[in-house]
Amino acid sequence: MAERLVMPDGSTFEIVGSPTDPARDPSEIVFTTHPGGPAPPPHVHPHQRETFTLEDGDFELLVGGSWRKLAPGDSLVVEPGEVHTFRNKGTRTARVRTVHEPGLSFEDYIRDIHATATEHGTEKIGPAMAARMAVIWRRHEDTIQPGPLPIRVGFAVLGRLAPLLGLRPADRRSGPSASDCPN
Repeated sequence: MAERLVMPDGSTFEIVGSPTDPARDPSEIVFTTHPGGPAPPPHVHPHQRETFTLEDGDFELLVGGSWRKLAPGDSLVVEPGEVHTFRNKGTRTARVRTVHEPGLSFEDYIRDIHATATEHGTEKIGPAMAARMAVIWRRHEDTIQPGPLPIRVGFAVLGRLAPLLGLRPADRRSGPSASDCPN
């Protein structure tokens, strides 16, 4: 059975295919995003190919510097290191299937985002949530990194300052504290 994570804004992430070996096997997640809902800043997956398939609704991807609107049934592959993001500027909730090859820590990244947004009741990404996300991104740098230079610099600064300011993500991990991140 799929693990279903409901975000405070009502969007969802369903983990429908977990890798047996995350260093080798893909991870498959189906997510929904509402019209005008939050989206990640432009980012890269340094070691993963990501395939988006729109199952239903309105959905656009920013890849290669231009927005591409997908129709239901359309797929788009984003190669490792390629800057991308997405949005829903339409009128219908999008249901999107994504496959990350290999899975690496992507599922744990999604669980960390969910736990943090839920713990702090965050429906929109404001400054405090952006700071917490920067810490999470540092924790999962094998799977996600900021794309353009200004965002890389901003997230690097936020990721180090956030814990000092008491802006920590939820700690759903066992082991070291949530503020422990790679340098």
